[in-house]
Amino acid sequence: MRARFRLFVAGLVWLLLGGPGAASEAKLETALAMFYEAALWRDNTAPGDDRPRPISGIVRLEAPLRLHLGRTTSNSIAAFAEAKTREAAAIAGLPVVVVENAVDSNFRFDFFAENAVPPGVPLQQGCGTGARVQGTALISTLHIRAIQPNCVAHEILHGFGLLGHPHDFDTLLSYKRAPTARENYTELDRLALRTLYQAGISPGTFHLPALMAARQFMAEELGLVAKGGNTAQLARPVLDAAVARLRAAAADGARTVFLQLGFAYEVGHYVAVDPAEAVRFWELAAGQRDAEGLFRLGLALQQGKGTTQDEAAARRRLREASALGHGPAAFVVAQAYRDGRGGWPNAVEAYAFFDLAARRNVAAAAAARDALFANFDAATRTRAQTQARQFPTVPPAPAR
Repeated sequence: MRARFRLFVAGLVWLLLGGPGAASEAKLETALAMFYEAALWRDNTAPGDDRPRPISGIVRLEAPLRLHLGRTTSNSIAAFAEAKTREAAAIAGLPVVVVENAVDSNFRFDFFAENAVPPGVPLQQGCGTGARVQGTALISTLHIRAIQPNCVAHEILHGFGLLGHPHDFDTLLSYKRAPTARENYTELDRLALRTLYQAGISPGTFHLPALMAARQFMAEELGLVAKGGNTAQLARPVLDAAVARLRAAAADGARTVFLQLGFAYEVGHYVAVDPAEAVRFWELAAGQRDAEGLFRLGLALQQGKGTTQDEAAARRRLREASALGHGPAAFVVAQAYRDGRGGWPNAVEAYAFFDLAARRNVAAAAAARDALFANFDAATRTRAQTQARQFPTVPPAPAR
């Protein structure tokens, strides 16, 4: 009887505290916060660094994974590195092929004896990872150098795109752990890897939409909601903290978050839609000569969305964005010259910008260019083609 009573009291306390759902929701918040630190913030890889910086968006390894095991001091260490790489790839859902030549690989290991590290090889804490990234989002080649097995799994997680060091969580990425040789991935490491590759998040996805997708995936994985269930009320403290942190980074001049917050307030990524606030962040990006920021600011000025309509200023901003290589900006400024928005119409300039947009693979640009050309006389055609040649498809790199 007493045992039954104790079970009854324990069950009642559990229900009053929120039951198994409350425990799962706390687990979701922990997992989502760890994912945010690991996948979207990066420190300078030194222990004790308390100045993590936001990265532009999700970074991921290019698939399939082509693994090369280079110089080694121990066959057993090489076998361990291969096994841990294959394990991480299986969690992420990536195929693995072992290749014989380093030039054919996108994931490469080299192991050195502690007293035989070649000159110029940067190794901190016994390990180092170098990556080549296409744009800002896709890891095309990765080279892990190590002098001990303790950090192999840690570096593999970096190689898959978990670039940060979340020190307040149970993860191999944290320097607060006392690493042991051949350590296993933690439960949080596994969930973060699955989320990074299986949550419908694309390389380059910004912080808030990535967190929203991660919240959905993790809530389903943890059994909090059914597939496609509503997660809007889950893990709100983590999302609230992310918004505050991004805004603080913007106030500190972190260029990587200007566009993120502009898009967030334009379309309502977790925050309420606020066109004026979006324009404020487009202006910050434009002030840093960011082509996308200039383009978005030009559209806002053209439409009077979140700011006073000023089509002349819009045309100038769109031209600036085009000069920096932005294809859609070239198309929209071409329309402005054709239709006389922001100044007198100029069919020759319109033709040149439509031609530039077509060369930058903007849909409908070639048809718009050709429609203008068909109505030109011979002299105007010559002038238009000459003007078009003044606009390089790829703008020259800025002088250093």
